Amino acid sequence: EYQTIALRKGVIIATRGFGQDLMSAEAPTADVLFAGSGTYSRKHYILDGADQTQLQEYTCTLSLSNNEEIVILGLNYLTKKVDENCIGSAGTFTNTYWFDTKGVIRQSRQSRMIGVENMQLQAIID
Repeated sequence: EYQTIALRKGVIIATRGFGQDLMSAEAPTADVLFAGSGTYSRKHYILDGADQTQLQEYTCTLSLSNNEEIVILGLNYLTKKVDENCIGSAGTFTNTYWFDTKGVIRQSRQSRMIGVENMQLQAIID
């Protein structure tokens, strides 16, 4: 069985093969996240245990953390760390993104649904 994660410039927009999947997401662009401030809405379309799609809506706020140096496959990257804090009727979650100086998401911890551990992703190819 295959498992896939669909990304739009490093932002998770869908998953398949994980059981309860994120069928699609209306998520911010990497450019919006890179700005590091602002409030917006986010929508997740989740496949529930009965194979029905459920809409989960969130209000999200961005905040900057301290810059951080990360290492990916032996390469050091000075990054701008941005937290995305989201609140909705299904619960709350926080996504964290590490952007390099070009605005590329080099590393992230992202939620695909409430109650499931965040996925950690790293960009290893330019």
